[in-house]
Amino acid sequence: MFDIAIEDWGWSRNIVYNYAVPSYLNGATCRRLIGTFDLRNPFNISIDDRKKLCVFQNCLNEIDPATHNNLIRSISSLFERLPNDSYLALIDLDYGQVKGLISSVENQLNNNFQCRIIKSIADGTINHRTTQGNEPPAIQQYLLSDTIANPTGLLPRRNLKFISSLIKKTSEISDEIEDCDLPF
Repeated sequence: MFDIAIEDWGWSRNIVYNYAVPSYLNGATCRRLIGTFDLRNPFNISIDDRKKLCVFQNCLNEIDPATHNNLIRSISSLFERLPNDSYLALIDLDYGQVKGLISSVENQLNNNFQCRIIKSIADGTINHRTTQGNEPPAIQQYLLSDTIANPTGLLPRRNLKFISSLIKKTSEISDEIEDCDLPF
């Protein structure tokens, strides 16, 4: 987990890693790497040969469109270093500039690497509404109101539209095996 404000998000990372992640491991192991990271600069992350799930979540909307080409090159360089059968997930809120950025990343990777776009940005949005209905009235009225009601200008929402892309780095051998009809 890399973020320009890594220390600010420590408490939430710990909640997810300590309480949510164990419920989904099914006996697998999960190592977490943490570091300060600015997406506007070239990526310099050491990658070993184990399969990876690399996720860019809710950060692309903060990147100045003037630096999108730098980011696309950096993501391409990162993807090149990922081991085969690793995944790259790009997830953000539904903003026009982010759609264009993710589409450009998909095109760059598809044109330059053996990969399979499992879920494309072109497949559309995911609409999500929080389903919890028993929040205290103050939370419903002031936090999950779908209106700007705070000095930061941030919009706490109950209704969200996400866009996403999931790309698997493949090899010719793994593609052949995946395309076969196996009895199991």
